[in-house]
Amino acid sequence: MTDNHQDIELGRLAAEVSAAAITARKYRKKDFWTPYPKQSEFFSSGALFRERGLFGGTQVGKTETGAFEMSCHLTGEYPPDWTGRKWDRAIRAWCVGENMKMLRDIIQRKLAGEPGDVESFGSGMIPREAFVGGMDGQVLAHGSEKNAFDTIYIKHVSGATSVLRFRSYSAGAVALQGESLDLVWMDEDPGDDAIYSECLARTAATGGMLMITFTPLQKAGGSTSHRFLQEHSPQRTFVSSV
Repeated sequence: MTDNHQDIELGRLAAEVSAAAITARKYRKKDFWTPYPKQSEFFSSGALFRERGLFGGTQVGKTETGAFEMSCHLTGEYPPDWTGRKWDRAIRAWCVGENMKMLRDIIQRKLAGEPGDVESFGSGMIPREAFVGGMDGQVLAHGSEKNAFDTIYIKHVSGATSVLRFRSYSAGAVALQGESLDLVWMDEDPGDDAIYSECLARTAATGGMLMITFTPLQKAGGSTSHRFLQEHSPQRTFVSSV
């Protein structure tokens, strides 16, 4: 091979490597995300506590924290230095937020990419190749917000399929009954003890856990803050960045 041909081949290989790196950064975001100390502390506490709260101000990474951990459990792909709880099997989980619009625009976007954008699908914390059936394999929330998911199916490293459903506080506590779950992630304070208790109850039969990420607000009545700050339990802890 002549020097000119070698240069062309090296250039082609370099271009392929660069393109692959760009694709990986876009569609395997979790591999390139690094937690700060408070986030790492929150992850580690999962090995010891059934209920965990992450308190913080707005735009400080609370939702990214929840999305990263949820992705790890759904896929079974954990960082080498992970010290939190692990599942060696596929799990059943919920993400619960104020309403379907906020679930779509905040949690779903962090997990799966911009809602309704085919090119963006899989650019959140869950790797694109992990979605069973791709974008078409996920279940939309019928009669709800456009492009909002009701259920997503994720490939676990065990070969089985994890199931994640999106549920809302606005549907009320009764709508949160029935299913046994390994993990519930609540985003923001529900402002209703019945809703929190119902979500926690979903994990009782499985020995699962609940995590909540939120900004404490006085107008919310402080019920969830009070639970973590004043009602001691050996199964409950919180990490605060505020």
